[in-house]
Amino acid sequence: MSDLFHQLQSALQAIADAAIEDNRRLRPREAGLAMEQEIAELQTERQSIIERLTAAEASRQRADRAVREAYEAQRVEVGARVRSDALLRAEGPLIPALLERAGDVLRPLCEALERENAQLSVIRQALDACDAQLARLEARPEVRAIRRHEENQYKIKLAEIQGNFGQPRWTQAPTVSLAPVRDLLRRLGPVPRLDISADAEDELSRLGEAVDRIDDWLAWPRDVQVALLSMCAARLRQVQQLFPELDERSAHLFPKLTGFSRAHQPGFVYGLGRGHEPRNGTWLEDGAVWFNELQERVGVERAPEPRPVSKVVRKAERAEQPEEQSSPLPEDWPLRARLQDKMVLLVGGDFTRDRLDRIEHTFGFKRLDHASGHEPRAIQSFAEAIERGRFDLVIILTRWLNHSASLRIVQACRSGDVRFVQTDGYSTTTLQLAFEHALTPDEG
Repeated sequence: MSDLFHQLQSALQAIADAAIEDNRRLRPREAGLAMEQEIAELQTERQSIIERLTAAEASRQRADRAVREAYEAQRVEVGARVRSDALLRAEGPLIPALLERAGDVLRPLCEALERENAQLSVIRQALDACDAQLARLEARPEVRAIRRHEENQYKIKLAEIQGNFGQPRWTQAPTVSLAPVRDLLRRLGPVPRLDISADAEDELSRLGEAVDRIDDWLAWPRDVQVALLSMCAARLRQVQQLFPELDERSAHLFPKLTGFSRAHQPGFVYGLGRGHEPRNGTWLEDGAVWFNELQERVGVERAPEPRPVSKVVRKAERAEQPEEQSSPLPEDWPLRARLQDKMVLLVGGDFTRDRLDRIEHTFGFKRLDHASGHEPRAIQSFAEAIERGRFDLVIILTRWLNHSASLRIVQACRSGDVRFVQTDGYSTTTLQLAFEHALTPDEG
């Protein structure tokens, strides 16, 4: 009987010890949870204080504005009354009366402003006290233990998710045939230089056919969609920039590109925003970059890159630029009188002064200046001279001028309201036809 009693007593002691240990372990957790509840209540109170502070700030601003407006009104009234009445009667009784009345108006407004400032001070003190209490609670060991526990649970859950699903699903896209993309690039062709409006119209026709079937692009990878949208946007921007008269034809294509990007969100597309500027100097070069990237993406061999202009290249250009035979102008040529005594700039190619003098003499120019187009600084200098009105006419030899230089000269001509002629040659006959195409006998 005694042994059984001792066994039961030992069992009860073990139960008591276990309960004490459990209580010891749970006490910090329970204390931490209680503090968490207190922190939540303090955060709610803090938000309420912030809302009161915002409302008090607005009320204080209204009171301050009322004081300022009333003071200004009284200042104007006192000044006007003094100027008008002081000459008619003694200043002694007038000014004190005016100041007393102004004080009656301003005094209650200033008192209201002081009350608002006092209320703001009380609310700010309450907010500071609340922040201090929150900081003390967050620093307690019990709360920091709960924070560490929550962080560890988050890491465990994240590891489980990564283990179950592996890499993100969007990196596991199914294989898609890119043959239709290659066919689209073949129909569009490389980004062309747009020297005349006919070139721009052909470009718009090709782009229009491609964009009309934009829904087919959904079957292709997103990076291909982004590249196609960016390339088409750059090509359209080039048309808009060089030939604004074709805006009506290009305007309906941009909404289709923007609508596709907005609806399907393949990624950021540069060039659709009105404020976008070319990233590579010109929209032609931007479009060419995207075209080349698309060719690499779909497995089309790129065309070789053009080599930079050097002295050797310039010498070869001069060798390929033979002396063009000139023939006299017809005596009754209708534009002869309109071109005489004009200050003319010839841009592109390499010319000796003798050759320039012959062109100048043939058409009767007052002077013919020349810019080869090889030096960007020289092109910029001549462009500024065009904008200042130094020249009456500009001749652009597109065959011997890179696109960036040609674009800068054309922009300068349009900015300075100077007529320009674009041509591939410089013989008398070629220039005569170019003048007849661009000018009329009634204008220079």
